[in-house]
Amino acid sequence: MKYSDTSGSIGRHDRDIGIPANYFKGALDDFRYWNRELTQIEVESLCIYLSTSNFSQVEQDVKVYSIPGSGVIKIKSSIDFDKVAIFNALGERVYYGTHASDIHLKRQAKGIYFVKLSFNGQIISKKLALL
Repeated sequence: MKYSDTSGSIGRHDRDIGIPANYFKGALDDFRYWNRELTQIEVESLCIYLSTSNFSQVEQDVKVYSIPGSGVIKIKSSIDFDKVAIFNALGERVYYGTHASDIHLKRQAKGIYFVKLSFNGQIISKKLALL
């Protein structure tokens, strides 16, 4: 087994060194690595615990829908979100901003969109059809 010596690459590469490696070309929210085995306590400290009952309550409180023909997406919730991001079906971000009850996407094509709402380190994702 051989490891890549290319700066910025993630992972090993155990195949013919003459063939270019397929390097990670994405984005990570948080990346850490250790050169030792983590203890159970260390692993548990890396996890964020959110009870399913709390999550279900928050998830049910959030309503996301579009008004047909207007290009407007409505977000109804008692939670004031820190950030709102909307992605099209290709994964392209078409909107990014702070919480607003009405988001205008008149220039976007009709179709399926994914809304990512974040608050207090928690993220809620919703799928909607822009008609």
